[in-house]
Amino acid sequence: MKKVDWLTVAQFVLSLLAILAAWGIAAGAALLSLLGTATEAAFPTASLAVSAIAVSLLLLPSTILAFLRMIGRPIQRVPALPRWWPLVLVAALILTLLVGVWAVGSGLEWLILPVLHVLAVGLPIVLLVYLGTRRLPPASPQRQWGVFNSGLVLGPLLIMIAEIGALVLFGLLGAIFLSTRPDLLDSLLELAGEITRPGVTTDEIAKMIGPVLTQPAVIAAAFVFVAVVVPLIEEAIKPIGVWLLFGRLRRPAAGFAAGLLSGAGYAMFESLAAFSSGEQWASVTIARMGTAAVHVVTTGLTGWALVGAWREKRYLQLGLTYLAVIALHGVWNGMTVTLLVSELAASQSNSQEMPVMNALATAAPFILGLLTILCISLILIWNRKLRRPQAATADPSIQADTTDSEVIGNVL
Repeated sequence: MKKVDWLTVAQFVLSLLAILAAWGIAAGAALLSLLGTATEAAFPTASLAVSAIAVSLLLLPSTILAFLRMIGRPIQRVPALPRWWPLVLVAALILTLLVGVWAVGSGLEWLILPVLHVLAVGLPIVLLVYLGTRRLPPASPQRQWGVFNSGLVLGPLLIMIAEIGALVLFGLLGAIFLSTRPDLLDSLLELAGEITRPGVTTDEIAKMIGPVLTQPAVIAAAFVFVAVVVPLIEEAIKPIGVWLLFGRLRRPAAGFAAGLLSGAGYAMFESLAAFSSGEQWASVTIARMGTAAVHVVTTGLTGWALVGAWREKRYLQLGLTYLAVIALHGVWNGMTVTLLVSELAASQSNSQEMPVMNALATAAPFILGLLTILCISLILIWNRKLRRPQAATADPSIQADTTDSEVIGNVL
């Protein structure tokens, strides 16, 4: 009797359930979008519907490939793509951004921009995966799609649960602190009463809570959570596709490739969820490309280090890699918080009271740009390093004669 591969069964079942959930979200969001009377109300729901449909389409290959393996008809290879196809990706990305800029304010923004958003965030991620996996021996299409979809669906779910738990813990610590400051507690209760009174507008709420959010203690807590706690959680869970392949990956190069895919899935989910409209669409979308590069490279490096620890007992290397990716992710998040706090302080007319924050905010765009270049460089450096014959020796499940263009064809 043939042994059942329970990982394949789990891949099929979970992918199918995720598709059904995505369809349900898309249907509900589409209905709300059609019922919306204003562009401001229609755009978020239309974007959610399109993003959910995109997620369901990305889950489909994993479901089909797992089913084919379950019935004994696995697909080992896919047709090769032309070697010049990355140039097509770049051209398509530029065209997407240009059309998106035109669509803003055209009256059809709520209809066109959600589709363009999927393309604008997806194309750079595909290109990053190509840069990291080219000339590395790939695993089977089923494994690659399974790893990608683990990062796309399972990783965000687990991270959301963990971060909610961390927020609850922060809330408890805040409650303990407030119990020692009854004067501050009374002020917050009074503020809550003002915010919840009938007829209060959004602008009025922003003016009331602005001074509280720009307090040094609040800013410090935000930095600790976003720049330390969040990276600690995400960098441990983002390589979920690698964790699920424990014992099945035989070389660090395979762990790096699997990590890139798992990080790409998470980056895709996060970028799809961060849709925006209006004149800031292009700038926000371009900024998301840098965030995607951070997620892809940090998860790839963690996957590389995990397999090195499992197979070669390199635990110190794993620990140092984990600290390094946390630091990289933390600096990125810290600079983002700096920009947000600076904008909030400026809107409250008290930006002059925060000279250090203002100086960091001025430098933040340049730091974020340098970090993006660093992440892309790390992807290229590690890919070159792992292409060496002694580093990229394939495990039995890898098709060593697969061409560069087939790698990305297997992946996305």
